[in-house]
Amino acid sequence: MPRHFHVPTFLPLLAAIFSIGLKEFLYQYTIRVARRINSTALRADAWHHRSDAFSSIPAFLGILGARLGLPLLDPLAAILVAVFVIHVGLVIGQGVFSELVESAVDGPTLERIQTVAGSVDGVRHIHDLGTRMLGPSIIVDLHILVDGNISVQQGHEIADRVEHRLKKELPAINRVTVHVDPIGRLT
Repeated sequence: MPRHFHVPTFLPLLAAIFSIGLKEFLYQYTIRVARRINSTALRADAWHHRSDAFSSIPAFLGILGARLGLPLLDPLAAILVAVFVIHVGLVIGQGVFSELVESAVDGPTLERIQTVAGSVDGVRHIHDLGTRMLGPSIIVDLHILVDGNISVQQGHEIADRVEHRLKKELPAINRVTVHVDPIGRLT
């Protein structure tokens, strides 16, 4: 029994072209805002727009193929769309999962935190540095070694300077906990 294929009209082709253009515009706008405010959720929404734009391309080709008498292009286009959607889902999911499990910051950021904290006057050494991402914010916990002969007040002031310097130099840092340890104490 021969199969009959329905040949789509010209209107779905126009709709696919319009969808590609509109969704790419929405992607560009949304990704700019996501980068400006450092939002993973908005970045995921931007990629949703991009995936719509990209999935409209094979849809366009499938419709065009059906109109040109090449109906095999339609299922091939559907497979391409499925593969792309799965890929984007995995990429977005990985980023969101990292935020949900409060992952540590990357190596260069960790080194920058060590350098900035270690440059504060009165800090002799840094140890037990821990960081975690909480959404777009960085949470920092660290111990600093200071001269054991200074007062508690002076040690607290050094810790405050470490906190303020870190927040100034790395604006993504939201919270800093500094534990002060004395070294070389004479009693």
